[in-house]
Amino acid sequence: MLLLASIEIQNNTELLTLKFQNLSSLLSLTMSSNSKLISLDMENISNLQTISLSDSLQFKIATLKNLSHLNSVSLSFLFNFESISFENMPSLSTVSITASALSKNISFRDVSSIKNLDLSGCQFTTFPESILTLKSLVNLIMKSNQLSALPLTLSTDLPNLQVLDLSRNNFQGNIFQQPPLIYLRELYLSNNSLASIDGIREYTSLQVLDLSYNKILSIPLEIMDVSSTLYTLRISYNQLHSIPYPMTNMRALSSLLATYNNISDDERRYLYQIFNPTSIQLII
Repeated sequence: MLLLASIEIQNNTELLTLKFQNLSSLLSLTMSSNSKLISLDMENISNLQTISLSDSLQFKIATLKNLSHLNSVSLSFLFNFESISFENMPSLSTVSITASALSKNISFRDVSSIKNLDLSGCQFTTFPESILTLKSLVNLIMKSNQLSALPLTLSTDLPNLQVLDLSRNNFQGNIFQQPPLIYLRELYLSNNSLASIDGIREYTSLQVLDLSYNKILSIPLEIMDVSSTLYTLRISYNQLHSIPYPMTNMRALSSLLATYNNISDDERRYLYQIFNPTSIQLII
């Protein structure tokens, strides 16, 4: 009996659909550059561990169900992608769907083990509500989309979230005035249109904050309330005229990068003077 441990399909110009069921020996599936492939349906494959699919220009639909040992899924460069559903995958830990036209149709059902989710460059204009069911989620990467708002229940629905990357989206004004993500350790918000970070004091576990390439006018004094945790702040390419002098007393801060703002030469010299005796590396 032939037992397939892995299947690799590349550069096929005829294949339209793929459906796999009950292949108990299959451990991995890799597909790339299959120009006419439209859909993938995988069900009841007990030992499958990895799925990788990329560069299939006509691909639209993926249905994944009852894959009890599936650990990771990686999909990329699927420019006509319409929908994907995950159902009953108790071992699934990492999902990466990038540079694909997914837009919004992503469904999770009984896949509570997911810890890492990357949906970069998927043309999302609204936050997919199905993500809020992923109670074990630790890392969420959604950079290079078109998001302008987050669900108000994000902090309660994703209690284990530690890393959130929302770089290169359409956030404006102040994202910090909704219910805070009090357990978040790393927050990446570069290349948006934020004007204020009032409310930052509530992010009491924050260690890394990237605010580069926004429209922020000032750093509020309340940033001192995260003095015991925040060790990296990047706020280059904004509209700052100064940096609060009390920040020299921030206990955990080791790196403050604030180049290309509106800080005058005299103010810059004074800031270097007062930060120089500290352990904080200031670059302005």
